Amino acid sequence: MKHSIKNLLALLIVFGATSSAFAADSAYMATVCKIVAEQEKMYRVMFYAPTEESVSVQIKNSNQQIVYIESLKSSEFVKKYDLSYLPKGTYELEVKSAGYVFKEEFELGSLKDFNFDFSQLAEKSAVSLVGSQAQGKDVTLYILDANQDVVYKEGFDDTKQVHKKYNLEKLGNQKVTFLLYHDDQLIKKEAFDF
Repeated sequence: MKHSIKNLLALLIVFGATSSAFAADSAYMATVCKIVAEQEKMYRVMFYAPTEESVSVQIKNSNQQIVYIESLKSSEFVKKYDLSYLPKGTYELEVKSAGYVFKEEFELGSLKDFNFDFSQLAEKSAVSLVGSQAQGKDVTLYILDANQDVVYKEGFDDTKQVHKKYNLEKLGNQKVTFLLYHDDQLIKKEAFDF
C-alpha cells in the first residue's frame, strides 16, 4: 500500500510537471495582436507570432471595400496608422496571418461620446454648460442672440470635464441660442428665452 501511494504521488508530480511545461509551450506559441486608438485618427497595431509569418493589414469601409492594404513578413511589429485621410464613417481594421484573423471595428468622426448639457439656472439670465468627452476632444461653443448673430465664441481644448457658467444679463430679454461644435459637426443646440 505504501508503494502504491508513493507511485501515485510520483505520477502526479510527473504529470503536473509535464502539464505546466506544455502550458508554457502553448503560451509561448500563441499569436497575439492588439489594436490601440492613440488619438482620434491615429491607431497603433502590435503583432507578435512565435515564427516569422506573412501578415496582411487591411482597412475596409462600411461597404467592405478595401481602402488600405499592406503586406509584411515578420514575427513581430509595432506600427502606427494615420487615418486622417479617410472620411468620417465606420471602418474595420483586419490583421491576418497563417491561421489567425483579428478584426476590430472603429468609427471616425463619431459624436456619440460627447455628453454635454445646457441648463438654465435660477439666477436671472444664467446658463450652465456641463459635460465631458472621454478622450478630451476639442469643442467650440457659439452663443447667438435673437438675430442669430454670434455674440460670444469659446473653444475648449480639453473636454474630459467641463463645467462653465454663462451670465447673459447684458443681452436683455431675448431668445439666446447655444451651439456646440466639434470639427464643424453640430453636437448640441439649445435655445433659452430670457
